[in-house]
Amino acid sequence: MESRGPLAASPGLLLLLPLPPHGHQRIQDPPAVHLSSGSGQEPITIMTFDFTKIRKTSSSFELRTWDPEGVIFYGDTNPQKDCFVLGLRDGRPEIQMRNHLAQLTVGAGPRLDDGKWHQVEVKVLGDSLLLSVDGEEVLCLRQVSGPLAGKVQPVVRIALGGLLFPVSSLRLPLVPTLDGCLRRENWLDQQAQTSVSALLTSSLRSCAAESQPGTFFPPGTRAEFSLQASCRALGLLSGPGTPAGSRFWPPPCPWDPRKPSLAQPPALRSREASSASFCLDGLWAQGQKLDMDRALSRSQNIWTHSCPQSLGNDTDSTH
Repeated sequence: MESRGPLAASPGLLLLLPLPPHGHQRIQDPPAVHLSSGSGQEPITIMTFDFTKIRKTSSSFELRTWDPEGVIFYGDTNPQKDCFVLGLRDGRPEIQMRNHLAQLTVGAGPRLDDGKWHQVEVKVLGDSLLLSVDGEEVLCLRQVSGPLAGKVQPVVRIALGGLLFPVSSLRLPLVPTLDGCLRRENWLDQQAQTSVSALLTSSLRSCAAESQPGTFFPPGTRAEFSLQASCRALGLLSGPGTPAGSRFWPPPCPWDPRKPSLAQPPALRSREASSASFCLDGLWAQGQKLDMDRALSRSQNIWTHSCPQSLGNDTDSTH
């Protein structure tokens, strides 16, 4: 197919493409941005752009995470008719998109949930979308982009770390919250940007210089899990930074699991109102490992899949 130039692609693809990084012109990289704002699906940043002013159709950024599932970024010109999601599932990149030419969900590439920095690049060439990881092309989608004939001047929205519609509207639902960090990213042409809204600085998390797998509880945080059977076997195994071999156990089960008439089983809670931060290697109940992403409720500043390498009792709860 003959290329129609940089504006010949569907806005649902172009809206998500940041400018290539200016490696040799960068004096100092800004701090990495944490993608998660808490236990909900709310994005940390929402940007809008005038699509008619966008002149670049390629982008790249770096991602670091131990989390196997979540949204990296979402974009749309119309959430029902023209939208795009780049996320992780089972640690691998996944694209979900919907426009007048294509409706698809596809995963490709290596696992990225190894705690290392990975460069991710997206390109639109003619009618095709290309995804590269660490300099290697891992996915090429053809005939997913078309000319803009008859299109009204669209407003492009980009959301980092969350969605702008319910999770149930995804073609294949996933846990939206991603415990991960982004750096060296530039979103679209700055000349085309019309607005940007972000969480208050006090609500944003910083990214530790070095991290390790686990679950990090800042002071005073808590999590609750609802079990459908006996709650007698709950164990919290501490990770690095807490006293060796520490284990925390909840009080005895306050309900009788043999009574089927119980409408709602009680929730199991981790330590509450602690004055110290601590890290867990794992949380098990009834012989199965619990997923912090599926907690009944939890404090927003818990790191669900990572712990800072250096952990002290004075660790800032905004980490």
